[in-house]
Amino acid sequence: MIKQIIDNGNWKKNKAIVVCEFCNKERVMPETTAKSKQAIEIKHRCKSCSTRMKQQGQKYSEEHKKNIRTALRKINNGGVRFNQGRGYKQVIVDDYHPRKKDRKGGNYIFEHILVMEKKLGRFLENYEIVHHIDKNKQNNNIENLHLFSGKDNKDSSQMHNAAHESLEQIAIDLYKNGLVEFKNGKYESTEILKRFILDIIK
Repeated sequence: MIKQIIDNGNWKKNKAIVVCEFCNKERVMPETTAKSKQAIEIKHRCKSCSTRMKQQGQKYSEEHKKNIRTALRKINNGGVRFNQGRGYKQVIVDDYHPRKKDRKGGNYIFEHILVMEKKLGRFLENYEIVHHIDKNKQNNNIENLHLFSGKDNKDSSQMHNAAHESLEQIAIDLYKNGLVEFKNGKYESTEILKRFILDIIK
């Protein structure tokens, strides 16, 4: 719905503050766009809600299952592309996938997303976040992955951040109890903690 019109003295330059009637997210767009028939029909739906509604209930096709198997074989044979900026593994997928990224040589998707989708048998919603439990972005074994699925992006992000914060709190507790020390600009396990871990492993 249109919340407010921002008058810039020229109807072509006027802006409108609209509210998505599904998630109440506000955004700014040209007044003419906000008043268009299409925008009104979809109730000024934001991009996130549009993507979620498009994906909702979608299942893997047999063709897509075949492509998953092909992609996983390529992984096992070393055919993996690394995103150097973020450190996540990427694999080639078929033409249709909601999260595909166009790259030179094919369409890629993060491997951890593909692994989680294979387990669930569905595409992930755009607001769902896959977490690496051991913080190793390249360890995409399903046992090392956890799905945070809140009601929206903000909710999932808060759940994901809380997981990271809980790990930091454990480190702080270990530091306070003398099991972790701060040396040369970084945190390290004390000899007491190292011996304790070795005793458990034995």
